[in-house]
Amino acid sequence: MDTWINIGLFLTYILFTVAFVALIGFPLRYTIQNFNNAKKGLLAMLAIVVILFLIYIVSPADQGVFYENAKIGPSESKMIGAGLITTYALGAGAILYLFYAEVKKWFEKS
Repeated sequence: MDTWINIGLFLTYILFTVAFVALIGFPLRYTIQNFNNAKKGLLAMLAIVVILFLIYIVSPADQGVFYENAKIGPSESKMIGAGLITTYALGAGAILYLFYAEVKKWFEKS
């Protein structure tokens, strides 16, 4: 019985590795072959990374009774704050984009 379990685990590890290589490899190959088509996506990813970095720098490292009771240090507190601010910023950006798209439709119809 142990032999079958070991074979199944080994086969699972092999298939997981193949899937991971395909997950990374195929988009990378497409990006290299069609760089002009992938520019917008790469710029959008870069913009998100820059936004995350700037928000992380700005987020406070709060400490208080709640954080001490939960055993959350300043670095974890900073990450939590950055996650919250990022969620708010991207949500606000999505809402603003929806308003922009709707107003743009109004002016295109007339």
